[in-house]
Amino acid sequence: ECNRWKIKYSEKLHDRAKSELERLTEYTRVTMGKLGRKVDDLDSLGFMMRLLAEVRDKESYIDMEIEPVMEMYKMLEDYLPSGFMAKEEIDKKTVLRANWKKVVAQSQVRQDELSRTQIGFRRDLVDDIASFKVDAVNFRRDFLHNGPMVQGLAPMEAVDRLSRFKEELQIRERKFELFRGGEILFALRHQEYPDLDRTKKDIRIA
Repeated sequence: ECNRWKIKYSEKLHDRAKSELERLTEYTRVTMGKLGRKVDDLDSLGFMMRLLAEVRDKESYIDMEIEPVMEMYKMLEDYLPSGFMAKEEIDKKTVLRANWKKVVAQSQVRQDELSRTQIGFRRDLVDDIASFKVDAVNFRRDFLHNGPMVQGLAPMEAVDRLSRFKEELQIRERKFELFRGGEILFALRHQEYPDLDRTKKDIRIA
């Protein structure tokens, strides 16, 4: 009876240890892959900065996740005969800590790279925002002179113009979201675009 209980307990413990090992191994693999992504625009820069913050946060408690897994395996190895683990599982357990250290090292490399390139991204963002403010004014002027609300238009012409300005507005809204994310990323003051806001309201009620 005791042997049956021991076997049952060992099976449950092994299942739990293997599940946690798989989870940590997969997280490490995926994170290393993400750290290799190219940073060439604001979206990818924001993604990488969030990822680096996640790795730094994870580093503060990763031992509390890895150590219990190692303790479970140690217990299993002490009380079960050899051969209860497949070679692939043994390999994953053996390299778990080493692979996490590689993630930390790679995150530091990417952090150093970003430290050198952030200034250029910030400068480009400021220039793009300045151009976008001018574009918002011009878009408003174009809407007032050539939009669907111009008096005397035939109904179908008004519909066609409304459709065109809706598409152009969507493009500008995507840029707005991108620039707003960049302002948050670099802790810049949020810029306002009253002409764009007015045009957006007019399009929605047109």
